[in-house]
Formats: sequence, C-alpha cells, structure tokens
Amino acid sequence: NNKFTKQLYSIMLNSANAKGDFNEKEHKVSINTKGIIEKIILDNLVLSTNTDIKASIEYLGNTSTKDIIIRSGDLLLNDLLFSVDGKLNYKEENNIDLIIKSKEIKIEELIKLLPESYASNIKDYKSNGFIDFDFRMNGELSHKSIPNINSNFSIKNGNLSNKKLNLILSNINLKGSFSNGKERKSQTSYIRLDNFSTNWNNGKISGYAKIEDFSSLKIDAKIKANIGLEKIKDLLNQKDIKELNGNLDLDLELKGDLKSFEDISKKGVEKIYMNGNAKISKANYLDNRIPQSIRNINSEFIFNNQSIIINNLKAKLGNSNLELKAEIIDILPYIFNKKDRFSLKGNLDMDKFILKDWEKKNKKEEIKEEKKEELSFPDFINLDLNTRIKRIEIESFNINNFSSRIIYTFNSLSLENISLNVFKGSIRGNTSITLRDRKVIGDFVFNSINSKDVFNGFKNFDQKPITSNNINGLISGRINFSTQLNKDYSLDSKTLNANINYKITNGELNNIEILKKLSYFVDEKEINNVKFKEINSNLLISNSCINVDEIDFQSNAFNFSFFGKHYFDNKIDYRLRLKLSELASKKKKAKLQKQREEFGEIQEDENSKITLFIKITGSLDKPIISYDKKNNIERVKERINSDKEKISKAIDKDLNLGIENMKKEKQEWKKQERGEYIIDWEEEKKKDTINNKENNETKFNIEWE
Repeated sequence: NNKFTKQLYSIMLNSANAKGDFNEKEHKVSINTKGIIEKIILDNLVLSTNTDIKASIEYLGNTSTKDIIIRSGDLLLNDLLFSVDGKLNYKEENNIDLIIKSKEIKIEELIKLLPESYASNIKDYKSNGFIDFDFRMNGELSHKSIPNINSNFSIKNGNLSNKKLNLILSNINLKGSFSNGKERKSQTSYIRLDNFSTNWNNGKISGYAKIEDFSSLKIDAKIKANIGLEKIKDLLNQKDIKELNGNLDLDLELKGDLKSFEDISKKGVEKIYMNGNAKISKANYLDNRIPQSIRNINSEFIFNNQSIIINNLKAKLGNSNLELKAEIIDILPYIFNKKDRFSLKGNLDMDKFILKDWEKKNKKEEIKEEKKEELSFPDFINLDLNTRIKRIEIESFNINNFSSRIIYTFNSLSLENISLNVFKGSIRGNTSITLRDRKVIGDFVFNSINSKDVFNGFKNFDQKPITSNNINGLISGRINFSTQLNKDYSLDSKTLNANINYKITNGELNNIEILKKLSYFVDEKEINNVKFKEINSNLLISNSCINVDEIDFQSNAFNFSFFGKHYFDNKIDYRLRLKLSELASKKKKAKLQKQREEFGEIQEDENSKITLFIKITGSLDKPIISYDKKNNIERVKERINSDKEKISKAIDKDLNLGIENMKKEKQEWKKQERGEYIIDWEEEKKKDTINNKENNETKFNIEWE
C-alpha cells in the first residue's frame, strides 16, 4: 500500500510453485500459482476486487543486465484466459513493460471482472458477443510513481439487454481505449469510445464519447439517434408516464462535469453543456400527473448549453390544439433524478381550453355517493408562460380572447396582466392562488358586462327570486377580493371578502316580486318594468353577507334611496327612503291621505313632499315590508359602515393594495331636504328576524292589492 502514489495491491496466493535452470548470469524459471486478487487500486481507480487468479508464466532472468523477460505466460481471471508478455528491469529503478491480451472474450464474462461498485450498476443487464482486449503497463514502478497504463478494446456484433427496462441493444460495434494519461494520475485518466454504433429496436444510435479526469468525471460526447420514443419511456423508468411514443431524430453534443450532479442543490448544472438539435414527430404522451393526454406532438428543438429551446411545438392537448415556443430549464437534473421538477418558460397559444377536461375524476367504484370532481395540478414542472387562448369553456359560459402571463410553481399559481372578453364585456386584472392552503386574491377591472348574461352563465346563482329574465343592464367597475377554496377548488363563500365599486347603465328590472310589494305606493304596471339610466354604488362582501352602500335610484317608475344587507342564504335586511307625494297614483294618494288623517294632521312643505322610511326583511321570495323610523335608519347605517370598515381592512391586508389610502370617505345619508316631513307610526319593540337585535317595528298593517 503506497499512499503517496495511491497504489494498493492486495493478493492472496493459495499456492505457488517455481522451478528452473540457474547459472551465474541467467536463470530460466517456470512459475505456477493460484490465489485471489483481493484488490488492486491505482490512483483511486479500482481495477479488480475478489477475482480468482491462476497464472502459468515462464521467464528468463539476467543478473547482469537486471532484466526479467517473460517468454510465455497465461493468466486466468475467473476462468477468462489472457496472454501475458513483457519484461521488468530492476537495475536502478523498477521499470516495467507488461502486456496482457485476450481475443474474443464473452462480454458477459468480462463484466464479471468489474469491481462490485461498478458491476452493481449494470447487474440487471445481460449481454452476449465478444470483446478483444489488451492491457499495457509500462514505466517506472516505485514508491513515488506508477507506470503508464493503456488499454484498447473493441466489440463486434454485440448485444445488450435489460428486461426491467425492456431495453435491447443489438449489433453493437465499437472501439475504445483507456489510459491514465501522461501524468499517470486520475486528473489525466480517460476512457474513450470511438465510432460506436448500435441498433435500438428499429432505431439506430451512433457517435463517440470520452470521459476524462476521474476526479471530476468530465464528459465529451456526441450522439446521433433515430429511435422510437417508447424505448426512452422504458429507459426513464418513470412509473407516472403511462404512454410515450413517436419518433425522435437527435444530433447532440454533451460536455461538462458529471460530478456536478452530486451537489446539484448548490451548484446546479452550471458545468454541463449541450449543443445540437432534435426533432420529434407524431408523438403521444400520457402521464398520471396530468388528466389529459398530449397527442400528435411535432416540434424541433435546439440544445443550447444548459437549456432546450422549443421551436414551434404543435400538439393536441385533450380537445384543444396548442402551439408552444419556449425554453426548458433544469431538464438534465430532472432526468437524472437530481431535481423534482424542471421549468418551462415561453409563449403558449391555444384555440380553446375546456375546464372539465382538467377535472380529475374519482375512479373508486365502491364509493357510491356523488363527489365533486377535483382539479389536478402537476408537481413535476414550473411554468412561466405568456398565454393566449381564443376560447375557454367553463360549463355554461365561454371566455374569449384570454391572455395572461401564467406563473405556476409547486405551491402557487399566478395570473398576471389578465385580459379577456366575457358576457359581452371585458375584464382586466391579476389574481393568484397558493395551492397548499387554497387561498385566492385578486384585483379586476370590468367594463360593460351584460348582467343578463352573467345570471345565465352562473345559473342564476342557484336562486329563483331574481333570474336572468328579471334583470338587464351593463355593469362596469372594479373588484378586489380574497377567499379560500374548498378541497375540490370550488369557492368557499364563507371566507369571501370583496370590495366592489360598480356602475350599472341602461338597466331594467322586470317582474321582480319584491318590487311588486311596493304597489301599495306605486302603480303595479309601472313597477313591472322599471328602467333606469345609471346607478353608482359600492358592495362589500364578508361573512356570507353583501353590504350594499347607498344607491340613489331614479327610474321611470319611482325614485328612492336604498342600502342594506343581503345574506348568501337570500335573507335580506334592506332600508329604503321613498318620496311618495309626487309618485303615487291618485288612488294610492287617497288611501295615504285617509291613513294620515287617522294619525292627525301633518303639515307638508310648500312642494307637498312626503318621505317614508321603509324596512324590508325576511327573504327575497318572502319579503316582510314595514315602516321604519329615521333613527333606526341611522343606527343600521352606522352598523353597516362599521362592518364595511372591518371588511376593507381585511381585504387590504390580503391584497396589500392600499385600499385604506385610496378609499375616499363615503357620503353619509343625505339629510332630509328642508321642508320635508316624516310620517311617524306607533311602534313596538320586536326582535329583528335577521340580526336578532331589538329594532322598532310598526303596528300599522298594509293592505296589498
């Protein structure tokens, strides 16, 4: 064992026999021996371990010239026969010139000679064919140096197979060499394969390869291939890949430091470089991690150092046609299982995207109860794609001309600079979702959205009192929101916080039952078709409740002010301020005048204007309408304003949009116009059906016609 030169020879001889003729200057000796080569290491290169050895050597020694010359020799290593030739001069330093040769050794037998650490990597491979081999050691052999080592080998018409990988390489032909280099150390050592070629099923692979500097394992290789992709699937041995077929034409050069893979998390693959090109045609891909197959893939690729550039890939994804121009990053460490995912960055164009195609279905037949379908997100890829989709189909409505920068990682999905057309209008904005806790935030501006189409698209929001048949108008505005999603990525309405500033133009309300209840004050004919030019207001959503800011509603039927709360279970708590004198019909006015006389004379202003405050509670399909006092109105308004403040802060915290700084003070309830009077009705305390608080209710009963 020489630690200085990194040499180790450990050989156990079980028996040895030497005989010969000796004289003063020369001796002729025959040696027969057998034993075990426990280990031979030259400069960290393990040449042999636990190999049976038998040797029969005849040599001629000259004591004058200090030479030992091998005249004939046979060497059996695990029953493989090699011829031995060479000489040793020990006059001053030990200088050796040793040649070991063999012809037509079976490949599988030669593999058995490899050290266990090497052989374990190819233990599942079976081979046949013959290899010609020679090994030469020459130079100084001493305590401070090792000799030159050179070896040449060649294979003709060999075969290599692996049943586990369904791999069959046939007609293998190659010439190769090994050397420890000029400096006789690992940094100058190399293995070279010259002009190798083989058939891979119906395909062919050819090229050359050189691995040098065994301290860092540098590679220089060129590969040309025309093969079927189904064989690459077997080689990758990825259990999630269910189908991969098609044809690959490859012309690739690979250079770099293979040992950089050992510390991939810190160094990456900055020392691995690729150059060349490839072409995939008529390929199909199916993976358990994505719910849709990719069919008829055709593309050209350029290998550019550490990335692969995709030139105009065309394919069919589910029911959609796509075109992709992109760059694949970190593909080498992913292929060699040193990273869990690779990255794809570029531009994606699709003619359509059908959401239901990406819903992962529950396939367990034993589970009979209906379960919602879950969306599936691949975990082996990061995406940064400038995306354009002509049409997105989402159940009952379509989105057109969608564009966005889509950024996807294992735990988040962001859509930046969204632009789309939907419900005959347009939407612009940004949104993101953290997939681990399914939290969504967003900020959108919408313009000229058709309200009738919105109700149709969302199936009237699963309620009946107000449907697409009852409403029309164009909606514009802005929404900031945050929410949690359920496990199937459906909306959890209980966690929704939203701030919506909106404008509705050219609106219509047709045959809405809750408005018909106001026929006590206004002719029913006018209420059945209410039209208005424009309204502006704000909605705040939190705790399954919509807080409606004050709306000044001016229509063809009547004018009023309105605010209140609308709960997701369709319970309501509305407040109205209604001017009656100029709106009610003569018949209604007569009834009102009679009721006023029962409560005494009430002086009106010079314009004869009377203002009523009305409370609407209950639910949309069964509203309860009663009179309300002005002070009740003010208390409700204060409570709503307080709720709005809390909701705004929650949204601002989630979105970090600075809503509090941008938000202007909301206008308070307008003071009663000078000269107007309020009709006060006798009241009693009654529990509020919505808020479970004590509020004043009228004892006056309204008779509806």
